[in-house]
Parts: sequence; structure tokens; C-alpha cells
Amino acid sequence: MLLPSHVWHLSDQTKAGPTTVILAGTHGDELGGIDTVRQLLKRLGLLNKPSGTFHVKGVNGNLYLGFGNPEAILRNTRSASDGLNLNRSFSINELAKDPSVQDREDLKRARELAPLLQQTDFLFDLHCTSTPSEPFICFGDKTAKRQELCGLIPVKYVITDPDRKYTRLEGLSELATTDEYVHINGGAGLCYETGWSKDISHTENVIFIVLKLLKHVGTINEILAEQLCSLREIAYPNEQHVYAIEDVIEAKYDGFEYAPGIGQGWTNLSKGQLIGYYPNQEPEFSPLTAIGVFPSAPERVIKGKKLIVLAKLTN
Repeated sequence: MLLPSHVWHLSDQTKAGPTTVILAGTHGDELGGIDTVRQLLKRLGLLNKPSGTFHVKGVNGNLYLGFGNPEAILRNTRSASDGLNLNRSFSINELAKDPSVQDREDLKRARELAPLLQQTDFLFDLHCTSTPSEPFICFGDKTAKRQELCGLIPVKYVITDPDRKYTRLEGLSELATTDEYVHINGGAGLCYETGWSKDISHTENVIFIVLKLLKHVGTINEILAEQLCSLREIAYPNEQHVYAIEDVIEAKYDGFEYAPGIGQGWTNLSKGQLIGYYPNQEPEFSPLTAIGVFPSAPERVIKGKKLIVLAKLTN
């Protein structure tokens, strides 16, 4: 397998273990995850070295640290091209097509990452939200392995999409995400939304959590973990609540102004409750009683695309 660009391969060479991938910048403007991977690379002494394979004592198996969409990171944009972004570019059908010079940049990057993700045992893809939100976890189907990993991450909320409703506006029958691609190839992947994209104040906490995950799956030992993080403990919520996506509201116009408190994410909505107004002052109301998640930033609301996702508690 050819190592993807902007991905660093860490191995102790002689010690067996899983293949684990930590990605950030799958969306190029999500700074929290990007800062986490940069800090880890810096502490490993690799940040200013070209990506490649490095011997690191304390690693079991193969650990890959890298940036999902380097071109989008350079541009500080969600994607590197028009159309579906990288985290909607891992469609089995699309990847199976013969490559073309006309392929969008995000699909080209998905093709570069796909061979690695096909052989990945564990993927932790670090994301951020476009509007202020507390951290949470998301993926398609709830499995025993994913549920086990969720218990190691100090978040109150987990959101699933068993009916693939989130991607319907993109014309996809698949989630086509990095974590789902790992899942369908036999591994365990999840998306960890670490908080608001512009807030990097929690980087040390995220590093602590990533290292805890790596220790749990047997990728690194305690000595290496202590070398990479100064934190020794962190507060965890009393319980986690698992939600499933029930509906996705499609924006009727470009631009939006949320009603007070609605644009923060994880907001309880009643059927008929005002969500906000479009620039022409036409209101949008919730069609059901649910919790509102993934609200698009007002300036990113595009006609025909997602405005906000509605989810319901499953546990």
C-alpha cells in the first residue's frame, strides 16, 4: 500500500497490534481536530518532517496520524472542490468507477485514502461543528464495538443514522463517510465532533481522549501516552444518550437567522416551534418534537441543502 500524502506512519516494527488511524481536517476548516493532530506530531518530533514511516517506541501494530483533506486545510474551506465534500466521497459505487481527470479534488483524495481505510481496524476521525456546540459522537449504525469506544469519550450525546437520512439531500443511499467506509470493510470507525470549529482551547482534553482510545485498542502503551499528554484524568458525564436521525429539514432559501438558542445544536424542539427566518422573513417551523443537531451556520445555509437535523432519543 502506498502511504497517502500528509499521513505519518508510526510503528515499533517488532510489536504486533491493530492498524489504527487518527484523521483530522477531513473538512479543512475544522480547526480543533487539526490542532490536535499537529500537537501530537509536534510532541513526537514529526511535525516538520515529511510524512513517511517512523519508528516510535511504545507503538503496537501500525498507527497512522494525518490530515484528511490537505488542500481544503490550505484553503481553510470545508472541501477542496465543488460538489460532495470528502466526507461524502467514500461511496462504494463512486470509488468503483474508473478514475478520471475530471474527478473533483475531494474524490481524488478519497481514492488516495481508501486503500489505508480498507485495512484499518480502528478509525477516529476528529471533526468540529460549524456553530457552537458541545462535543458529541456520530456514526451510522450502533454496534457493540462502537458502543464500547463511545464509553471512553466524555460526551453526553451520540447520534446515529440507521436509515441514512442525513445524506438524502446529497442523492446518496450510503453515508459515504470515512468512518462508515472503515465499518463496511470490517473495522470500527467513528466521528468525534470535538466542539466548535473555531475553538481550539480544548486541544489538550482531546489529546487525552485520543490517547485513551489508543491505549484501549492496544495501539500505544502507557509510557508513550504519558510522554504525549500532561493530563492524567478528565471529567466524564454520568451517562450517554443515543439519538437516531429522524428528519433533515431542507433549506428553502440561501441564508438564515435562527431563533434565540436554536443555532447552538442539541436544542429541544417542539412540533410547530419556530426555528428561525430566511432573509425574506419567511419562517421555518419544526415538523416534529425532536432535538435539533447539526444546524448549518447561517451564512452557510444554501437552498436545497441541510438547514438542521432532527433526532430522537433511542435509549
